[in-house]
Amino acid sequence: MGAGHIRTWFEANRDGLLIGLVVAAVIVAVMLILREFGHWRLLRLPDGTSGWMHRGLLTRERRFVVVAKGTVLRAAPQNTARPVAQLHVGVTGKLGHCDATAAWCTVTSHGYDGFVHRSQIWGSDADAP
Repeated sequence: MGAGHIRTWFEANRDGLLIGLVVAAVIVAVMLILREFGHWRLLRLPDGTSGWMHRGLLTRERRFVVVAKGTVLRAAPQNTARPVAQLHVGVTGKLGHCDATAAWCTVTSHGYDGFVHRSQIWGSDADAP
């Protein structure tokens, strides 16, 4: 199994009650929580795949993945600001302030801090339903 794949299966008793869940090779770093049910979270991955996972397997750290070619991490939230780093498609990092109405998000990736345009990343609040 490579990065981005989650293999899950459920076991149920005769009454259809969930008695077990097996998760193998969870390597995905960026997921959106769509819904909650007790200790379970319905997640969506960047490729649109969704599934349920126990909350104990998740972290509360907000993360993002770069989805646009030519993404530039900038020193300020504007297209003319000094470039800090070039972020290639698939690069991940920690998502800082990213208000649902803001065009820019603060991020940290591989030791660099700055701003990226929301349209160039996946994982911000705007991506949630």
